[in-house]
Amino acid sequence: MNQDAIFSEGEGDRWFQRNARALSREEIEKTDPILRALQTVNVRPRRVIEIGASNGYRLHLLHQLYGCEGTAVEPSEAAIAEGRAKFPHLRFERGVAAAVPIREDEAFDLVIVNFVLHWVDRATLLRSCAELDRLLVPGGFLIIGDFHPPRPQKVRYHHRTDLELFTYKQNYAEIFLATRLYTQFSAVLTDTHHVSGPDVPPQDRVQVAVLKKTGEEGYETREFLPPTP
Repeated sequence: MNQDAIFSEGEGDRWFQRNARALSREEIEKTDPILRALQTVNVRPRRVIEIGASNGYRLHLLHQLYGCEGTAVEPSEAAIAEGRAKFPHLRFERGVAAAVPIREDEAFDLVIVNFVLHWVDRATLLRSCAELDRLLVPGGFLIIGDFHPPRPQKVRYHHRTDLELFTYKQNYAEIFLATRLYTQFSAVLTDTHHVSGPDVPPQDRVQVAVLKKTGEEGYETREFLPPTP
């Protein structure tokens, strides 16, 4: 069983139960790094999808701020049940990053994936990235929040020592930037407690990167020169 299935079949619910109280704090609007990152690029989204959205608390705040439509994709049934009860104006779909249950003809101008990619099984990582790209319209924004150590790290998941379950910490924005189809607009380094600055310990470092889907603008155009006879 890969990690995606483990989170779909129960670990996602356990994560939500451990963190539900923190997700309900009224002050989260002031501390959430994703909201702050969005404000730095002066984007007013109309259709937003968040992968790993929990109970939709962040999408609810975005709806209040911008009046945008919000779609939450989440593996935890418990989180979805609470979200549907608390935020009926949001749309909830059960799924994981590698198989987002959204039709091919739907697209969004903002895609958010925060503290999700480090859980994704390595066998489905590139498929997950392709799904994020599929959901985003040309010219739209992708916000990635995740651990940002100096070098990629594989860390045993301490809540489930009975399983071969790991977190994979790395700069996930690099995957999209390497395609030259995305441009980085901003990147803020903080830690897991949202404290910014150069003194953040490397093992606690978190990056929130705002990328724009610029398409072929990242390529230099050159005229074809036929070979000299």
